[in-house]
Amino acid sequence: MEERFFYFVGIVYFIFSLLALETASKFSAVLGIILVITLPILVIVAPKKHKRLCKITLTTAAIAVNAFNARYFLDFLPTRALVNKTAELVGTVQEFNSSSKSVCLLNATLKLEGMPSKRAKVLCYKHSDDKFEVGDKIEGQVQLFLPQSKHGIDFETINTAKGIFLCAKPIKGHSFKLCQSKNSFIKQLKLARDKIKENITSMFFDNQKAVLNGILFGDKTGFTNELKTTFKRAGIYHTVVVSGLHMSIISQMIFFMFLKLKFGKKLSATAAILGCLCFAFMVGFTPSVTRSAIMMFIYFMSKILDKESDSLNSLGFSLLALLIINPYYVWDLGLQLSFLSTWGIIMFASRLSELLKINNKLLNSFKDVFCVSFSATMVTFPLIAAKFFEASVVAPIANTFITPLLPFVFVLALTCGVLKPLLLGTFIYKLLVALAGIIVTVLISVASVFSDFAPLKITHFNYAYLEILIFVVFVPVALILFLPKKSQNYSN
Repeated sequence: MEERFFYFVGIVYFIFSLLALETASKFSAVLGIILVITLPILVIVAPKKHKRLCKITLTTAAIAVNAFNARYFLDFLPTRALVNKTAELVGTVQEFNSSSKSVCLLNATLKLEGMPSKRAKVLCYKHSDDKFEVGDKIEGQVQLFLPQSKHGIDFETINTAKGIFLCAKPIKGHSFKLCQSKNSFIKQLKLARDKIKENITSMFFDNQKAVLNGILFGDKTGFTNELKTTFKRAGIYHTVVVSGLHMSIISQMIFFMFLKLKFGKKLSATAAILGCLCFAFMVGFTPSVTRSAIMMFIYFMSKILDKESDSLNSLGFSLLALLIINPYYVWDLGLQLSFLSTWGIIMFASRLSELLKINNKLLNSFKDVFCVSFSATMVTFPLIAAKFFEASVVAPIANTFITPLLPFVFVLALTCGVLKPLLLGTFIYKLLVALAGIIVTVLISVASVFSDFAPLKITHFNYAYLEILIFVVFVPVALILFLPKKSQNYSN
């Protein structure tokens, strides 16, 4: 534990945050009080050799539960009390819903008659003719309401996991008024992202541009139901859509490119960190992307400072940082899958690779990819099965063929999107577009082949209980039994 302090603390914090969320009521408050009261008693009576372990565990648990309770009783409940009320909204546009420009996310101040102003994240429905962009400050009278589940999707849970507790729409006969248009750096990044997406959309066919925008920006709106089904049945849907893997690709690409240009290790690492930040701004700081960005930051800072980094410590620290910022991130499925898959890769990939002895260099490369894919699939399988009621049994094999294609697709798609204004009509640009199109077509074809294998159907499983089973039983047991002794550096 001494060597991996942040790993241990991060896991404990994650587990007790999840427990607090699943029991978000009087029981959670009681649990927080019990932990605070019993902490000094249990530390005193604990055996001497386990006293430090007991102190760290209980202190972390008490902080996690009470931090969640503070947000729940001081932020969540007061914000939810505004449901079905009319308010004067003043907010800054943070993001537009990728599927509809009529939905945007605001950091807003809500002013209600006879009540103090309330700061909150609000998912806002605007009129189609309202003209404003990311970074703009807007105001208007709104009706506040809760998001409704639609097509079997629990939008309330999804939004709560992001810290969004309310939706708003202009009251009848009113529109939003643009107060101030800010030309910020973040706004320019997001406008650049939209321009790249527009360039890709104009140069590729429907399924091709859907996959390319999914890989680059996590934009799933272009996926047809048929394409989604194909990727899910093949078990590659969460690989193709932007994730920690993509953050790793872009940062490593920048790092090695600067090294080749003789900029030195420290300057190359600095450039990689800046590239990570820009990419995270462009795709949006989702919990899974932020988790990966923090890990990549630690990884490259270790190169700048000439220190050894430890992936398990980085993973624990990233979880701790995210949950301190927003305890509701613990409910985010993307973060859960990202955490479990990264943890599985670190814990099992190298061991599995050592067991499979292959002398052929080409086959050995595929073996390493398979071991990484199998390790990630093995630990995420129960969560995916419980959430989606089915799980692909061929996912490790499908990902073995798909994952090597992703860096090429990523680089080609980004190059085509960025360089279109400069190279449009030239032979080089046509060649780049053709190559990207061919690789994406191969990717879709491989997915189609593996999607023919029927997924394993799961029924009568309670998702909430399985969450607790995975994070409260499986992870701690594996934490104790399989803790690696040597530092392992994985940068995804």
